[in-house]
Amino acid sequence: MKRYTWLLIGVLLALMALAGGAGAQANAPENGPTNETSTVPALNVRAYIDGRTHLIIRGDQIYWRHYEYAAPGRHSDAPGGNVPTYINEELWYPIWPGDPPEHDPADPIDNEVRDCDCRTLDQFVVVPPLPLETAVVSVSPIRVRGVVRVIQQPESANDFTLIIEFDDSGPSGPAWYSVTVGYYDAVYQPTNDAYVMASRPSTNFGAKPILRVKDAAKDVNSFLKFNVSGLTATVQSATLRLWVNDPGPDGGSVYSVSSFYLNTTTQWLETGLKWNNAPAISGAPLDTLGAVVKGTWVELDVTGAVIAALGSDGRVSLALTNDSRNMVTYSSKEGPHPPELVIITN
Repeated sequence: MKRYTWLLIGVLLALMALAGGAGAQANAPENGPTNETSTVPALNVRAYIDGRTHLIIRGDQIYWRHYEYAAPGRHSDAPGGNVPTYINEELWYPIWPGDPPEHDPADPIDNEVRDCDCRTLDQFVVVPPLPLETAVVSVSPIRVRGVVRVIQQPESANDFTLIIEFDDSGPSGPAWYSVTVGYYDAVYQPTNDAYVMASRPSTNFGAKPILRVKDAAKDVNSFLKFNVSGLTATVQSATLRLWVNDPGPDGGSVYSVSSFYLNTTTQWLETGLKWNNAPAISGAPLDTLGAVVKGTWVELDVTGAVIAALGSDGRVSLALTNDSRNMVTYSSKEGPHPPELVIITN
């Protein structure tokens, strides 16, 4: 079994080339969890994926469970019909049902292991092991073609077992996938989020399960607010993570904006935010996205906004815009994949 020392979350290895007014809401509560984060090491995974398969991680054990089409690395298009999975750039040639007992796992083989609903007969071992405790795990795509998502978070009810699904069943043939898996004690979720529309300036959309951005004659912008007032450690980085519901060529830009309704000293809330009273958006963006893919997480650097908020009242108020007539939508905190603010401290 291969053994490799965990990398810290800040390290990414070089990957192969393949690879209305506010008065009525003035005293309303700001709801939502605001938990300080700390990190444990990250994991980089690169694999040749065809169809649908699960990467299962518990403690120091990692293995594949395959469902549809050819198993990871075993497609007939692969050199020798057999290419490895890379865990932190260490090679792992999994052993699958049907492999001859005397076969060297790294040698060529004619065994695609198609549509088997089966797991590898061996495991990749990591040292030190992943924590056997409840954690929030995020998967950051580096290179993907289909969908990669966490379908089971580690917790006591599942014996702290993490399951990540790789789904390439739509396109034809296999493709290289590269992702980074990060473990955190917790993440911040928004206290408030909502989108506003220039075409409906007096309408509130704060209860909607989506956030929208669009640049047109009548713009659509989104706003998010987090409360990090309990954070005392020095911030190393802060990342806004958004789940893409509807894709587009311009995922948008994020700006730091006032936490007050326009021209007031009243905190804006998702229940009262409208185009007419939304904070003004100006200045340079904190970060900008390119094209975004449906069913994936995207990330924006908002470190500056978080550091500034910690020097004030701890409220991080952000706005999203884009420069495309193509509407892009993300999950809001009312949706199945709420936005996340991941903070790494020293």
